[in-house]
Amino acid sequence: MTIDAAAFAAIVGAAHVTPAQAADAPPGAAPHWVIAPGDAAEVAAVVRAAAAAGLAVLPRGGGTRRERGNPPRRGDIVLALHRLDRLLEHAHGDMTATVEAGMPLAALQRQLAQHRQFVPLESHAPERATIGGTLATADSGALRLRYGPPRDLVLGMTVVLADGTIARSGGKVVKNVAGYDLPKLMTGALGTLGVLVSATLRLYPLPEHEVTIGLDLADPAALGRVLPALRAAPVVPTAVQLRLASGQPAALDVRVAGTPAACDEQIAAIAAATASAPQPRHADVWQARAALWHEPALMLKCTTRPAQLGAALAQLAALTPTWRAVAYPTGIIEAALPGSARAAVAPLRQALAASDGAVVVLAGGGDLDAWGPAGDDFAVMQRIKQQFDPHGVFNPGRYLGGL
Repeated sequence: MTIDAAAFAAIVGAAHVTPAQAADAPPGAAPHWVIAPGDAAEVAAVVRAAAAAGLAVLPRGGGTRRERGNPPRRGDIVLALHRLDRLLEHAHGDMTATVEAGMPLAALQRQLAQHRQFVPLESHAPERATIGGTLATADSGALRLRYGPPRDLVLGMTVVLADGTIARSGGKVVKNVAGYDLPKLMTGALGTLGVLVSATLRLYPLPEHEVTIGLDLADPAALGRVLPALRAAPVVPTAVQLRLASGQPAALDVRVAGTPAACDEQIAAIAAATASAPQPRHADVWQARAALWHEPALMLKCTTRPAQLGAALAQLAALTPTWRAVAYPTGIIEAALPGSARAAVAPLRQALAASDGAVVVLAGGGDLDAWGPAGDDFAVMQRIKQQFDPHGVFNPGRYLGGL
């Protein structure tokens, strides 16, 4: 297919239309051009021109999750959003911020910190991961237990739809509930329903003081005892994670926040509830998730019921002799396995399905289906895709069931 790059250069400027390289797109895609619009109007004009020409568009933020999902059936242009990198409004009195999709997460946090605030979004590569990519993949980690999933942090959103329409939903205040809930639909859709160009986010105050403590779970049975006890304790930790590796005891990390006296009280409550002696831990333990991504590997995200977390970890360990993982009491496990363990994915999916769980291949899956079998709600998802993107403009085939 011949793509008229000049038509896109007329929209964004010739300097922002460049030949695509392999690293610019998801594995398996072979786009011709990377087009980098500078604002929402240019995003809309590019999408409108691409749709009119029958071209498939691959939206991209920082590229930290480019392996997420299945290879697109086709992809003609990469829509790079790195130029949309501004903090449009920080209403620090209302605890909200409106930010463009291409702004890196770490850059946003630095600006919010000037008013002692932050947004509890997470990424394994926050210096490069963008707000748009973090929301499109619904990425989360240890903060999810305290602050909820990413979709709960989005108050409003501006999205470019497949015909070039700029759609806005939600508002700029925490109590806003009016209108169609476009933000929840777009969060986690992997850019298959529209292009996120900005979002209004719920903020929280930065803690005055934080302490990380840990429990070493040398006995595997201790996990089934300690986690329920921690959940029942009169404490609301800001973050909880389990660090695990084949052949090593599990380590439980807990972060509490408040005044120094309040932190001491919470630590004492945790010790009493778990009948253990928490030990101080360095804040570096919260880099464990990022460390999983340092070496090429088969990366999996496993989900299960929180009460079944220990069983899911046991099933993972039984299927492959070498693995590392970070797990959360919310029932989410992120695991790094050797590439030779791809054969374990199918039986692991079957085992977790018994407890309403699932396994998503995040990276290194080769020809494995990233999502696995579609569930009973797939027909609804098909109808939503048909309504928002009937001609398959955005990331065709990348999502569950080839959506």
